[in-house]
Amino acid sequence: MRSTPELEAAIRAAGLDRVLKVKHVAVEGVIAEFVVEGRPCPWKAPTVTKNGTFKDKTLVAWQKTVADHAALAMVGKYPYPGPVRLDLHFRLTRRPGSVPDLSNLTKALEDSLQGTVITNDRVVFQLHAERTMGDRDCVEIRVTSLESP
Repeated sequence: MRSTPELEAAIRAAGLDRVLKVKHVAVEGVIAEFVVEGRPCPWKAPTVTKNGTFKDKTLVAWQKTVADHAALAMVGKYPYPGPVRLDLHFRLTRRPGSVPDLSNLTKALEDSLQGTVITNDRVVFQLHAERTMGDRDCVEIRVTSLESP
């Protein structure tokens, strides 16, 4: 599980640091369900220069935010190793310029869930993603097990 000093402090303050980790407990198949406020950032290929390879700073920050929210949603649980369904609803406010591509928004988010909610993005067997325009920037995330209880 990814962690930061701020996240660890919040977990300790909430008294959740004593929670034992379990392999997985899915209520009606739901492994994790949470909302991340803020403008979702689409995946972008890293820039390769003679000095190295660099990821977009906005993308890195967005993925860290999603990973931190995912870690809070999964306190006490290990990443789920089995097949899952992702339900993603990206809500975006209208801004000048182009609207982020849905498949790139999804890719950035899938990468952020690895190691916290799911073991790897290869365990995603079903995906439902939608993008709507409105008065709020956020993404609603639900990860559901596809295994029988």
